[in-house]
Amino acid sequence: MSNELNLVLLPGLHGTKTLFPPFINEFYVQVNITVIDYPIHDKLNYDQLVELVLSKLTGVDNLVILAESFSGPIGIKIAGKLGNRLKGIIFCATFAKPPRPFLLSLTKVLPIAYLFKTILAQTVIKYWHRRYSAPDYVRELLQEAHREMDYNVIAYRLKSIRDCDVSELLKNIEVPCCYIQAKKDDLVLKKSLKPFVENVRTIQLYEVEGPHFILQSNPYDCYKVVCDFLMKL
Repeated sequence: MSNELNLVLLPGLHGTKTLFPPFINEFYVQVNITVIDYPIHDKLNYDQLVELVLSKLTGVDNLVILAESFSGPIGIKIAGKLGNRLKGIIFCATFAKPPRPFLLSLTKVLPIAYLFKTILAQTVIKYWHRRYSAPDYVRELLQEAHREMDYNVIAYRLKSIRDCDVSELLKNIEVPCCYIQAKKDDLVLKKSLKPFVENVRTIQLYEVEGPHFILQSNPYDCYKVVCDFLMKL
């Protein structure tokens, strides 16, 4: 592994670094870690977020992108824009096209922002915590992320997921890639792997025990996968 690798973490739907500490705290190998936050109150589509990420990576070489959940399409899109500055991509519990088409179609008819703010967010956190016996610190992180969120922006991002399909762009990725699949993921199901397997010749697949928030609920096993991947670059 190069001593100069720069690991860039792209967040999930919440769009901030709030949920990354359990994973980052596992690192002891020499790697520079940068977390890119997305604006909390700005409704930016995927293409605009791609430009935001690229602007923050200006002048940085030896890049490894870790794209979590919502950020998968961003990782796919920027792969073709970084040239030889990009050394690898890690996809984590993510997708190239809508992972739950029917549920996402409800964003056309339901007041998603209002429902998330009043009912859904807390209900999902409690359900997830009880179903998977998640550590209390993970629930606390999710609660903190909940307090930070602008639910109008969250609703906008869900609509972006609904309308997104970047599976064809996967064919252009030539750098080493790995995909971390959460074994008990109820949000991004195993079928979301198919476009990656079919279109990315360099893809390596890893299964990690746990639910969708896999970097938070099983950070050590995710760290081992990432470290193994980095060591081969």
